[in-house]
Amino acid sequence: MSNALYGWATHLGVQAALTTGHITAGGIDFQSESLVMKEEIVDTNGLRGTRARSVERLRNGIQRIGGQIHLQPTPVELALLLKWCFGGNTSGSPTVTYPLADSLQSMFIEIARDNGSFGADFVYGGAYVDKVTFRGSSGGPLDVLIDVLAQTETKNAAGTYPSLVLDTTTKPFIVPDDVVVVNSVTYNAQDFELVVNNHLEPRFLNSLTAVTIAPKDRSVDLKLTLPWGDATALYGAGLASPGGAGLAGSMTFTVGGSVLTFSWANWAFPRETPSVAGRDEVMYVVKGPLLKSGASTLELVTTLNPGP
Repeated sequence: MSNALYGWATHLGVQAALTTGHITAGGIDFQSESLVMKEEIVDTNGLRGTRARSVERLRNGIQRIGGQIHLQPTPVELALLLKWCFGGNTSGSPTVTYPLADSLQSMFIEIARDNGSFGADFVYGGAYVDKVTFRGSSGGPLDVLIDVLAQTETKNAAGTYPSLVLDTTTKPFIVPDDVVVVNSVTYNAQDFELVVNNHLEPRFLNSLTAVTIAPKDRSVDLKLTLPWGDATALYGAGLASPGGAGLAGSMTFTVGGSVLTFSWANWAFPRETPSVAGRDEVMYVVKGPLLKSGASTLELVTTLNPGP
């Protein structure tokens, strides 16, 4: 008889610390996850007068832990995740600023892949955000995809995931909530994608698990798809002159009393001529990096008033 397990029964939570091996808060509603440990096998079979390979020559190898969490979060859930993604110390209330930082914060992720008697509870320690993507298209939700690298995996008994309350006080953001401004002009975007990449590198050295997970670089990239008829003024406008700056702008999502804003001072994008594929409206894809300027103007500034 098969003991079938289904994804709807999965629980997931994120927290900075554990209590007796489990999280106690930070439960989030999510769409899917692929955070897994993949263990390598070291095969030392050599030449032995036969083509057969011997099991005695095998050893357990490096454990690589990573994957993606896909969410369509509420503002309260975003408030839990943004500092983890960006690393900086928060400031302000009720509107909180989440700055980018050179150092990142590790978290624990607990996933009950079915919390019944036949499932299993997994805890991932030393979990860092490798990349976070905010994206959406006309009429749809704000999607958040968090690519994670972690150091350890612990498998606990089924049914041990804690009882956590999910946020029901605020509504998830959708693309119609968004107002896009570039160079002081408001545009209606068909879709967008904002990516913050921390370029993490796991270091194994003489360990089968990652000793450290360190950021090597940071890149922030923005892509907007705009109606060409409205956005012709942007063609060629995003090329910074020597010693100059790119274009400033922002994206602001508002639902009820919840407000999420991404803003930037320097968006540099090359010219990419729009093409005509048929009878549909001609769209202009604008994409390029968000860049720092001076000593204190970061690539991206994110603020959130979680409301409600």
